[in-house]
Amino acid sequence: MKHLAALLLVATAFITSAAAQTPDWREITTASSPSAGIDHVMAYDSARQKVVLFGGINYPNYFNDTWEYDGVNWTQVTTASSPSAGINHAMVYDSARQKVVLFGGFVSGVGNLNDTWEYDGVNWTEITTTSSPSARDAPAMVYDSVRGKVVLFGGYASGVGFVNDTWEYDGVNWTQVTTASSPSARENHEMAYDSVRGKVVMFGGDHYPIYLNDTWEYDGVNWTQVTTASSPSARWSHKMAYDRARGKVVLFGGLYPNQFNDTWEYDGVNWTEVTPASSMSTRHRHAMAYDSARGKVVMFGGTVNGVGYVNDTWEYGLNVDPPAADWAEITTASSPSARRAHTMAYDSARQKVVLFGGNGGSSVGVVNDTWEYDGANWTLVTTASSPSARQLHGMVYDSGRGKVVLFGGDGGSSATSENDTWEYDGVNWTLVTTASSPSARGKHTMAYDSARGKVVMFGGFGGISIGSLNDTWEYDGVNWTEVTTTSIPIARQGQAMTYDSVRGKVVMFGGFASGIINALNDTWEYDGVNWTQITTANPPSARDGHTMAYDSVRGKVVMFGGYRSYNYFNDTREYDGVNWTLVPTVSPPSTRDEHAMAYDSVRQKVVVFGGSHGGDETWEYGCGSLALIGGLDPAVLGTANFSMTSGDTLEFNYGHCVPGSFVVLTLNINEPVATTVEIPGFAQAWAGSTPTGNMATGFSTILPAPNTQVAVPAGIFAIGDTCRWQAVYLDFVSAPWLVIASNVIETTYN
Repeated sequence: MKHLAALLLVATAFITSAAAQTPDWREITTASSPSAGIDHVMAYDSARQKVVLFGGINYPNYFNDTWEYDGVNWTQVTTASSPSAGINHAMVYDSARQKVVLFGGFVSGVGNLNDTWEYDGVNWTEITTTSSPSARDAPAMVYDSVRGKVVLFGGYASGVGFVNDTWEYDGVNWTQVTTASSPSARENHEMAYDSVRGKVVMFGGDHYPIYLNDTWEYDGVNWTQVTTASSPSARWSHKMAYDRARGKVVLFGGLYPNQFNDTWEYDGVNWTEVTPASSMSTRHRHAMAYDSARGKVVMFGGTVNGVGYVNDTWEYGLNVDPPAADWAEITTASSPSARRAHTMAYDSARQKVVLFGGNGGSSVGVVNDTWEYDGANWTLVTTASSPSARQLHGMVYDSGRGKVVLFGGDGGSSATSENDTWEYDGVNWTLVTTASSPSARGKHTMAYDSARGKVVMFGGFGGISIGSLNDTWEYDGVNWTEVTTTSIPIARQGQAMTYDSVRGKVVMFGGFASGIINALNDTWEYDGVNWTQITTANPPSARDGHTMAYDSVRGKVVMFGGYRSYNYFNDTREYDGVNWTLVPTVSPPSTRDEHAMAYDSVRQKVVVFGGSHGGDETWEYGCGSLALIGGLDPAVLGTANFSMTSGDTLEFNYGHCVPGSFVVLTLNINEPVATTVEIPGFAQAWAGSTPTGNMATGFSTILPAPNTQVAVPAGIFAIGDTCRWQAVYLDFVSAPWLVIASNVIETTYN
């Protein structure tokens, strides 16, 4: 339940939040640094969590050095080969292929180039393509992570002059895109990719002697000019980066007719000038990139009036370190029965976690019920047809077709293993007949590769006579196809697997191998062609029966629980594509294995249900977890009508991951029970007829830390008043805004 007072306080809190949430620039002192210069390029390698810098000039010296910045220091990288020393290249990071891509630029004594290079963190490799944009300098280029394409626009082309052509690069070849409308020809413009809205954003540039301040967006099909109420002034050689955590395109500096040191942000509707508490000097011809792991825009170098070339490093963002995510148990009015060896998948179109089957223990056995969880409650779904009762099956959500896909499992023993394929559309289950199919099995794992539109399945247990399997299969919605790879993980069962949508990799960990006493603790990645074992510094201990899900907002694979040699685990681990990290949590679920996990991408929560020691508990892990506890008696959590007097306390247990977010305590007095309604952007809010004079009576407080106790105020109650309390988590930093409400506690004042 949510109430209207919460919504009213949200509006008030936003004003407070907006004033408190101004990002700031901060100069970073590093032990080493690239040379002072201009016209270099930078891109952020999210897999290795490094900002990569290449080239530039400190006249008359042109550079072709490669540097990396890890948030602490710059390190020069020596490569066996390299692009030519030059300026005004275009450079971006292709997160699906994990390559930095560089195009064109100007080389002294040679002129403009149209070569394509890729950098993998070790070396530069020139790529030969059958077609290519013409030789040019000062184009703009971004990586469209939704479509998996590098997008290039404009620049100054040899023998032609200013151009306004649009090109896309897929890692193999360049293709020119014909659009119905297009920005005018220009150079020294800037582009950034808004990954939340799926749009390339372009601003400004010059077509000498004309300087521009127009804003355009490209959706992969066409360019559209955006009319904004306010805008940066016309300029060239400014820089832009997309701040994914706050959902803003950030613009800094530039020239025309004078140098600027203004900071602007674009939210998809309008440009807003930001006044940071501190700022660097005016400049242009610098470079910028967004470090998504640390939530900071990184800027380096440029030229400063009265100073000349500089080599300073600056960061822009909320200069607050976020607290860690945590677990919170969710109390629901109804729930699936206690079970293990069931599966869950998140239906992102309908915003529901779907649960099917499992084993309810010796008195219940295997089941075939279907349940849905909407973040507040579980609902049993009655379907006209259904897979048979089973456990240890595999299940994922195919977001391309809007279907939950289920394969295999067994009816209570390996002798009853299945190899049937079922699909669930939110209304009914349908048995799918395929021309080919994996063999019958249980304890296999499945993940949905959203970039390629394929369900990927690996391994499992084929029965006593077969043992563990290590085959890889893909399902495209019509048929299953076995994939032959040059390297193959050892045969196993009970492993966990999920899809990292940012890096475009299926990630697999652990499991149990037949004939091996101990479980496994190896990490593997699958890119649609081959499996690669990843060596990490601090891998989790060997186990099977654990679960994994990919938190797409924080870019982390989350793993929980599992079993090894009579030991059950309840540790929480996160994998960022490079290493595993043990996450210290305050209140994790109890030890368990064979539970189910899914990631709710709308509410940004990992959801866990059941397991061998988990009963019928529902847990959530992530940012904005909230629990409101009556300080008078913690046992009354979530119950109604207990007594409270002035001076008693309410305690909040919460965790949030976004710097600057906070929690507001809301209170309504004598508000009648009413229905709930959907309010866009704010989840559910309490609605109904509130007696005149009592609406929005109450108070709010900014809670500085988790486990904060707040005293019940005096002087605003009458004896016998019914008081409904709720905590609301407010995060106006993320895009879209995140507003999460806790449970409601009802008290009677005496």
